[in-house]
Amino acid sequence: MIQFTTPYFPPPVDRKDGELKHRYKMKWFNSIREQLKDHHQSYEAINVEITYFFDTLSSQDLDNIEFKYIIDAFRQLKIIPDDTWRRVSIRLEGEYDPYNPRTVIKVVPREIKSYKKLKYRNTDEEEW
Repeated sequence: MIQFTTPYFPPPVDRKDGELKHRYKMKWFNSIREQLKDHHQSYEAINVEITYFFDTLSSQDLDNIEFKYIIDAFRQLKIIPDDTWRRVSIRLEGEYDPYNPRTVIKVVPREIKSYKKLKYRNTDEEEW
C-alpha cells in the first residue's frame, strides 16, 4: 500500500484553457513524482482512494474535480502498466479541515480483473 498527501487540489473538470490545464497536470505530476521518488514497485492493478480535505463547508461536487492527472501520473511513473478499467478502481471522498486543506491519495494493489471473452450477441433495445 502507498499513502501520501499533497497540498494541491486538482482543477475543475471544465477547464478549457490548454496552457492552464498543462500547468495543473505538471504540478500534479511533479508532486506525485516527489512523493513516490523512493517507491520502485509496480502493480498489475490498483484501487485508488482520493480524499479531498476542503477548507470550507461550501458545496463541492466531487465529480467535477479532475482526478485524471493523478491516475495519469501513476501510469507515467510506471506504477501501473495502463489506466484502463480492468487495472484501476477509483473512490472519491470529501472531508472538512479548515486548517489544513489537502489531498490524501491511497493506493492499494489488487489482482487484475479477468473475464472470459463472450461471443457478441445482437440484442434489441427493448430488452434493455
